[in-house]
Amino acid sequence: MAVASGAELARGILQGHAASGGVTALVAQQALRTPHSRALAAGPGSAVAYGELWAAAWRAASGLVRGGLRAGGHAAVFVDEGAGLVTTELAVWLAAGVVVPLDAAWPRERLLFLLADAAAEVATCGRAQRARLDGLAVPLLCHEDLQAAEPLPGSAGRPPTRADAVSHLIYTRSPLGGS
Repeated sequence: MAVASGAELARGILQGHAASGGVTALVAQQALRTPHSRALAAGPGSAVAYGELWAAAWRAASGLVRGGLRAGGHAAVFVDEGAGLVTTELAVWLAAGVVVPLDAAWPRERLLFLLADAAAEVATCGRAQRARLDGLAVPLLCHEDLQAAEPLPGSAGRPPTRADAVSHLIYTRSPLGGS
């Protein structure tokens, strides 16, 4: 029996997502067509190609799954703007999860309430934010560590995200001035 190589497996996963619809499909299609084309400008003089974006997001999705994110589960995202945020959101969707964007600068009591209210299964943050967020009621996974995670084989039993799946759970401030 022939065993698929890592590249063959990755291409199969890409092709599965490319046909699914939604944002993950658009990124997968572009990564298949032009893996070396710029997907993101990551700062002055630096860019992330579609193939790199897909690979980093797949590794991070694998780390989220290992960290406890279930299909349909909520992942709090405390990643600053930029390529890290895009990669993390894509990773949550590849893990069939829902992004709950939160601001690490919010008062701790508000964060604890929102994490409980959203029923967040995991939270992601940058290393610089870790000390401020340590001790929250959910597993805290560093974005940098997630991108270095060993990719799960296949789709980890999760079908590609459907185009009509919930992508975000967003909290806003009360118009009355409350949290």
